[in-house]
Amino acid sequence: MRYILNPIQVFLIALFTVICGLTGIVLIMLTRKIDWVLTFIPAAWHRFVFTVCRTKVEVYGSENIDKNGFYIYTANHQSTLDIAAVVRAVPVPLYFVAKKELKKAPVLGWYITMTEMIFIDRKNRESAMRSMQEAAHLIKAGKNVITFPEGTRSTTGELLVFRRGSFIIAKEGNIGIMPIAIIGTDQVNPSGTMQIHKGVVKIKIGSPIFPSNHPLKSADELAAYTRSKVEEMQKELRAL
Repeated sequence: MRYILNPIQVFLIALFTVICGLTGIVLIMLTRKIDWVLTFIPAAWHRFVFTVCRTKVEVYGSENIDKNGFYIYTANHQSTLDIAAVVRAVPVPLYFVAKKELKKAPVLGWYITMTEMIFIDRKNRESAMRSMQEAAHLIKAGKNVITFPEGTRSTTGELLVFRRGSFIIAKEGNIGIMPIAIIGTDQVNPSGTMQIHKGVVKIKIGSPIFPSNHPLKSADELAAYTRSKVEEMQKELRAL
């Protein structure tokens, strides 16, 4: 049965993603209200995705979200579903730092460009830092940015090293870091596959980490500290 259901689920998610992308592009052209589009479109998208995946989503720590503040949200990355998990857990407009290859993707690349999100070339250090500086300018302009500091999806379930780019700009601008832990997405949609399994995804938002409270930590140390907090929250989620 799963071999029949999986292709249908993947097709429906892909189709709805295209519909959401095109709708978002049209709405931005008509209204010029990017934040409004980033509230409406992702909300409709994540509900559809998790419904089609037959997945229950549990969110913890919502009280830590400051809707009047602006932060760098940092989450672990283990599945393509992590994006849906993040927009499900954080009910504010989020600006993603996306790999530059997505810019060439039909519809999705257009949507990311129209919503003024940031493309990053992870293979070019100088270009990557310029992209992170763009992210800092977005935050200073009153936007919330989301990054996956591992840089790629973990295929083992273990947290990878958090790259320091996000934490350099956090230190330089004393920008608050909101750690997010996700478990279960790799069971629903294993990394590198198109398989979809019924399951439960759990997400926890931690307390904000302000660089000014850790003045002696370097960017690398701040990255490692944030990673330890995400790892700690993952253990808490597994115990629930």
